Amino acid sequence: ASSTAPVSDDDEAVAGVEVEKIGLAFASLPPGPLIVSKVAAGQWGEQAGFEGGDEILEVNGSIAASMSADDFKAAMKARPLRFRRRPRAEVAGEDLPAEVGGPAPVAP
Repeated sequence: ASSTAPVSDDDEAVAGVEVEKIGLAFASLPPGPLIVSKVAAGQWGEQAGFEGGDEILEVNGSIAASMSADDFKAAMKARPLRFRRRPRAEVAGEDLPAEVGGPAPVAP
């Protein structure tokens, strides 16, 4: 059982066949956490409500952090392309690079 709260349907976004570029850049590629580092203005990612620091949990039903880099790259070319994400506000309590998740946390 996972200790992570289930992701609601509100945290799902689908890029349809008409979407040429998703307009998202990532801090690093899987395997490992998939964190949005940049959202291109005017592209699908911005229209879908993505923000820097969001964590992508699933890509087309596969757990993003467990994917190989090659599988991830192949999946990103697929359409429709379905993402499940955890918004930055929910990720902020975790250890993220300061430039991705905002200011570095300060120890109490």
